[in-house]
Amino acid sequence: MENKLKEKIKKLFALAGNNPNQHEADNAMRMARKLMDKHNVSMYELGDTEAVCVTFNDGVNMPWLRVSYQAVSKLYDCVYLLDKQWSPAKHVLVGTESNRTTTGIVLEYVLSSIRETGKGKGAGFRNAMAQGVYQQVLDIITERSKNKTEVIPGTGLVLADVSNKAMRDVQDWIKENIQGVKSGKRANHSFDKRGFQAGMDMNLGPRLSNRRAIN
Repeated sequence: MENKLKEKIKKLFALAGNNPNQHEADNAMRMARKLMDKHNVSMYELGDTEAVCVTFNDGVNMPWLRVSYQAVSKLYDCVYLLDKQWSPAKHVLVGTESNRTTTGIVLEYVLSSIRETGKGKGAGFRNAMAQGVYQQVLDIITERSKNKTEVIPGTGLVLADVSNKAMRDVQDWIKENIQGVKSGKRANHSFDKRGFQAGMDMNLGPRLSNRRAIN
């Protein structure tokens, strides 16, 4: 789809969604829909799309590291894979460039925080802290799924739809391009309440209004 057409449709939806004049809003909506039908444009094509590719990261193959990768990748619409064909194994992120970049930045923060906070506390604490991060991500995604604010006013397209589409694109890319690489598994280990809470309290960007305490 040409960028000019895409921008025109988006502007019409914006006009329809932010216009106090109901007649003008209805006309803008009608024109946007008409252009989409004429040029066979889907709602998803109105979003900014990027090609899917991979990032290979070095690092030890430890349970808390795998769980951290799995969690942050899920939060930012990437898929985490563990490539054991390398020695040592490589951690693989699959997604668009912007999503992989964001995942990498947040991962650097998460991994360094677990290393620093977990000093002298043992593997159980680090594993539990990573599990806390994972649970926080699940809570954020649940909250995100309840958010019905439209990405583009008047389209009915919400953030969860965009996220689901991004993940489908990633899965399709993996099927076509990657073989012999395993999904990064979330392992369950000894539970340390302090470590879990430390992971839940970590700032991953989107904040939850209510943070559960572990008693």
